[in-house]
Amino acid sequence: MTRSTASELLLLALDEVEGKPVVDGSALNAALAGTAVVELVAAGALDLQLDAGGEVEPGRLRRTGAARPTDELLAEVVDTVHGKAPKEAIGALTTMTFTDRGAKLREQLLDELVADGVLTHERGKVLGLFPTSSWPEADPSVEREIRGRVRAVLVDGAQPDRRTATLVSMLSVTKLAPTLFPDVDGAQLQARADAVRAGDWAGGAVAKALDELMAVMMVAVFVPVFISTTS
Repeated sequence: MTRSTASELLLLALDEVEGKPVVDGSALNAALAGTAVVELVAAGALDLQLDAGGEVEPGRLRRTGAARPTDELLAEVVDTVHGKAPKEAIGALTTMTFTDRGAKLREQLLDELVADGVLTHERGKVLGLFPTSSWPEADPSVEREIRGRVRAVLVDGAQPDRRTATLVSMLSVTKLAPTLFPDVDGAQLQARADAVRAGDWAGGAVAKALDELMAVMMVAVFVPVFISTTS
């Protein structure tokens, strides 16, 4: 079964045993939203307007009318970022709105992974009062396959296909790469992930759009972590 890059990123961002994210929750939501936009651009549902006189201003994302996702939430993502510059897309999907579609996307992906038997959903309470949820792995073979593809790129130097390049780019932004393979030097892993993110794997106008998305995602990822560690 081919899973979305966002779903693969979410799996890698969850502790297998504890079933909780190993990165800041708001940062993870931003990364998932950004990954969804990247995938929609790669699939052809979104494109970057290059010339004047189009439906939107030059340099902004636009609905192409092709490859429109059947998933209701992803279709909502397409409509939300239509007419916005790539650097505005993450904010439009997360912190700049009352509806955090990144959070909704995470919930939907978790539900799908539970339904597929990849994760289990465990509920509890802290101090007997406050409800908690965790999603430990039920079928480790799925994440094992994902880690194998990522390791081939980050450790063995294999050239990634677009799907894996997208995932590794997200690992670069979220700084998750060093946590995945503790047997390898973390700085080396991060440097390789950064190199893949900066590579010419998307090409042309798509690459320009993705570069802007990556830049704003890095701010979205690092600001919550910085605040939480200095407050």
